[in-house]
Amino acid sequence: MSEKLQVFLNQKHLGEISLDGSIDSYGLSYAPSWLAEGGFLISPHLKPAECSPESVRRFLANLLPEGKWLEELSLNAQVSRSNTFGLIAAIGGRNNRGFDLPFRRGLRGTDFHQLQAGNG
Repeated sequence: MSEKLQVFLNQKHLGEISLDGSIDSYGLSYAPSWLAEGGFLISPHLKPAECSPESVRRFLANLLPEGKWLEELSLNAQVSRSNTFGLIAAIGGRNNRGFDLPFRRGLRGTDFHQLQAGNG
C-alpha cells in the first residue's frame, strides 16, 4: 500500500513524498510545474528523478524532533518511533525546520515557508 504526502511551498505545489509500506521504500517526485517555474531542490541529495529511497527517508527523519520529544510525539500519535512517514504525517503543523504539515480533508499536505532571523 502506498501512502502520499503532497508538498507545497508558499501554496505552490512542489511535489509528492510517497512511501510504499510493503517494501519500506520512500520516494520524492517534484511537480513538473515546480521545475518549469524554476523551483529549487529541497536538498542537494534530492534531485529530480534521482532521489534514492534512503535519502528521502533521512531527509524526513531530520525533520522530526529528537530525544524525549520524539518519544512524546510517538506516544501521543500512537505511532512507532521507527515509522518516520507516520510521524511526519502525524505532526500536522509547523516543525523546527520551517515546514508546515497541514491535513486538508484527508489529503496530507506539506507546506514549506521561509523563516525570518530570530524565529525558530
